[in-house]
Parts: sequence; C-alpha cells; structure tokens
Amino acid sequence: MSGTHTFEPDRKYPWFCKRCGYGDRERLKHHGIEDVYCWANGMTMVFDARGQQMPEYQGVTDEVMPKIRAAGWTGEPIHAEWPGNQSETA
Repeated sequence: MSGTHTFEPDRKYPWFCKRCGYGDRERLKHHGIEDVYCWANGMTMVFDARGQQMPEYQGVTDEVMPKIRAAGWTGEPIHAEWPGNQSETA
C-alpha cells in the first residue's frame, strides 16, 4: 500500500491525525489511498483502507489523477462502468 504517513496530531483535536483523520491507535491507521475507480463517464472515486471515500481526491479523472499520484499512490485504477438505472417501468 502506498501513501502511508506518520501520525501528525491535529491542532484542535490532537487525538486525530491532521493528515488523514484517523485516531492514533487504529489498526489500519494512516494509510493513504487504497482503491481508485475511474468510471466510464470520466469521473473518479477514491477509497482508503477502511473503505471510506476520500473526497479530496475525487472528481474529473484528468484533473484528480495527478493529485492522486502526488499523494504517493502507485497502483493501477479500476476501470468501471455504472450499469445505469436498473428499474423497470410497467
């Protein structure tokens, strides 16, 4: 996993890391980007090791991929396609 860092206490809430928001004693603490999904519509979603979205790295793929790489993520994005509206009308 890439993008890990050391715990840096938040100024206002020192029991949380100012970089990632995790507590200083969590098992999966301070891991950066875990999964990157690039959708067929040109948007990107990013998740950490706990499966939480990382909105600061999400948006239009061409705009956020440099930011994701700069954060230390070296993986390959998962290319996905949303199946669309699956509801049927009678």
